[in-house]
Amino acid sequence: METAIQANDIIIVNKAAYGINIPNSLNQIGVLKGLFNLHDMNILPFSNVWFKSDPRRNEIVLFYSPEKAKNNLLVKRCIGLPGEVVYIKNDSVFINSVVQNDLGTYKFDYVKKTDFWGIKERRKSQDLRSKGGEQNYVRHFYISVTEQENLNKKGYRMIRFQHNTTFPPVFPSFKQGEWNYQNYGPIKIPKKNEQIILTESVYRIYKDVIKQFEGKEVTRSISGVYYMDGKAIKTYKFKNDYYFLLGDNRLNAIDSRYFGFIPRILIKGRVEFIK
Repeated sequence: METAIQANDIIIVNKAAYGINIPNSLNQIGVLKGLFNLHDMNILPFSNVWFKSDPRRNEIVLFYSPEKAKNNLLVKRCIGLPGEVVYIKNDSVFINSVVQNDLGTYKFDYVKKTDFWGIKERRKSQDLRSKGGEQNYVRHFYISVTEQENLNKKGYRMIRFQHNTTFPPVFPSFKQGEWNYQNYGPIKIPKKNEQIILTESVYRIYKDVIKQFEGKEVTRSISGVYYMDGKAIKTYKFKNDYYFLLGDNRLNAIDSRYFGFIPRILIKGRVEFIK
């Protein structure tokens, strides 16, 4: 999100945009926790008492990390909605086979073809830095699509650089080496009450999601039979909606390409203002 949100920026989050929550424990109420030293009590069930709306595509959302640091809040852009199929090819995002327009906030890696030692070109390099680009020894610049288009109109030759790498590991891990951050999927986002037929590949994609966020464990026998709660099953119906989130700095962002789908319950608000 480095293009949309810079270091030291101030953001305003509407935590009521997607619902008002009742705390799931008394120690989540700051005043009570301080007055009565409530550190271990967990007696109130979590519930959403009012939903205004669900996250929409391209909204910037505040959410809890799905990884071990449960109190770690992150900010990403909502790209894929429940039930949709996400596919990334050469940095272009497709939703249900329809290419999505690049927003002006997305950052990519561009190389500038130029005479590095020319005085005129050194001035241009200075202009690039003023546009927010970052340089290294091979003259790479991490700029948005809008900035790239504007610079090309000024006579620069900014060409998007294609990386050949599969690092860091992607989600799901068994796709490592086949998928990477520039070429990813297709993968279907789970949707509440949607039923999936359990095959080997489907099982490998969704088994950890089911265990971590659905509270169920599906296992597979050597003979290829699937079990849940001690019973053989052939299908599974999701209990929650999930979302696919991406960072605007696509080259460096750690997002759903790496940590996977984000359940609705972890999304806590919508970013309304950035300064």
